[in-house]
Amino acid sequence: MRLAIDTHYFEEGFGGIQSFIEWILGDKILEEIFKKKDVEKNLFFYNKVLRFDNSDKKGFPILSKDKTSFYKKAKFFKKIHWFFWFNFILPSRLKKHKVDIFLSPNHFLPLVKRVKKEVVVIHDFAWRVNPKWKNFGYRIYSRFFQKMSLNRASKILVISQNTKNDLQRFYNVPEGKIFLLKPKPLPIFRPREKTNKKLKEIQKKYKLPENFILFVGQIEERKNIDVVLKTINEVVGSGSRGLKLVIVGSLGFGEKKYLKKIKGNQNIFWFKWVPLEDLAYFYNLAKLFFLPSLYEGLCFPVLEAINSGIPVIVSNTSSFPEIVGKRGIMLAPYNYRGFCEVIRKLTTNN
Repeated sequence: MRLAIDTHYFEEGFGGIQSFIEWILGDKILEEIFKKKDVEKNLFFYNKVLRFDNSDKKGFPILSKDKTSFYKKAKFFKKIHWFFWFNFILPSRLKKHKVDIFLSPNHFLPLVKRVKKEVVVIHDFAWRVNPKWKNFGYRIYSRFFQKMSLNRASKILVISQNTKNDLQRFYNVPEGKIFLLKPKPLPIFRPREKTNKKLKEIQKKYKLPENFILFVGQIEERKNIDVVLKTINEVVGSGSRGLKLVIVGSLGFGEKKYLKKIKGNQNIFWFKWVPLEDLAYFYNLAKLFFLPSLYEGLCFPVLEAINSGIPVIVSNTSSFPEIVGKRGIMLAPYNYRGFCEVIRKLTTNN
């Protein structure tokens, strides 16, 4: 059975989707879903078609940053390029390579169908829960193509019970089409001894502060950035042991209103993107992980932080009670004073 996966999201710096794809490829998840042992996997990355052989490759050659000259142009043209590539060029390649099953890891299927079976992964329904969290173009695209993708898909993979509930709330999807996954972080996200030499190397490489709170996620309203900034300013302002905030995340919708506050704050270190093998050490170096997000379908960074053995502080919304449970501290998303109190206690005792 020949299966193809769209991996162009790697180029955009979508860390959560990258983690998801690496997990399902490396953990035999696809074999479990399709009840077959002979799954031949091909990864489609714009102009590339690469095969993934888990038996002899530790990483993905797909992760190279090669880009076409067209793709380097303005944001508007990138979106046009993606639309044309995903909906018309990709289907022709699926047919050319005699693919049996196509898996789209992020919400939508191409307009043109060229394979026997199609599988779509649904991470969340942020655009339905609160439309202002997504830009106008995304909302229009979703309104026209979300239902089509769900109706046409042979299987719909969801990554939390919360997302499954939203799927059944917003769309009349037969139970038999839905496959509930139970994601887990990659093995590289684990506790490490403080004497680990690599920790010092990473700290020096990225010039990380000695004491910091870690936030991993896109800079956008849905991540409750206002509360993140308000909390860190309050905690740092109270003189909590030189505590800083390290943000790892690309820019999302509405990022402009946050950029000035982030760039102008000497207590914040911001990285748009960090390779997963380095990011694993960020978790080990951090005093705690903080993500008071307003809505999450799952959120791989939270799982990565839990597996890394550091304290986790999140909001009590959407899927967090399901995935965090007793393994972290949950508060109402706008309770910034409560977040401040918890952070002070944790950083004072460590």
